[in-house]
Amino acid sequence: MTDSELILGLRNRDEEAFKVLIDRYQRLVFFIAARILRDDTEAEDTMQDIFLEIWKQFHLFDESKGTLKTWVERYAITRSVNRRERLKFRHFYDSEPFEDKVSPRGGGQEAAIYVNQLLARLTPPQQQAVRLMGVQGLTLNEAVVVMRHTLAAVNNHYFRGMKALRKLAGESL
Repeated sequence: MTDSELILGLRNRDEEAFKVLIDRYQRLVFFIAARILRDDTEAEDTMQDIFLEIWKQFHLFDESKGTLKTWVERYAITRSVNRRERLKFRHFYDSEPFEDKVSPRGGGQEAAIYVNQLLARLTPPQQQAVRLMGVQGLTLNEAVVVMRHTLAAVNNHYFRGMKALRKLAGESL
């Protein structure tokens, strides 16, 4: 499918054209997001958000201002920078990873008990978000479906929960 056919398909809300767009540009979008965010998990979530926004906002694409590839690149850069700023505001980049702090001297069952004790001190929504995304490895979008909250709410619960866990882990070490 040429870019012209792809653009026509996207304008007509053709889901097959959207799949082609993702196949064609997902590596580019991920590369941009990963370079800006310096975190592959955040880059994957950002990439998903970018493609969903492109699908919803495709009516804003203007061929007279550049190619489809250029538009997708600009979208990826802008959204990734915005995500990085939100993460900076929430101190995502300021401290050691939680996993580095939460390595109790023992292993196995002791570690699980320790982590569960820390999780028990969070609010129920924070516990659920951290368990889904931090322990089970779900993406933000998957956690939204499970929790039945808005994307912003789940994101907020997760980041506040992780911040609280980092603080609690630091206090107990």
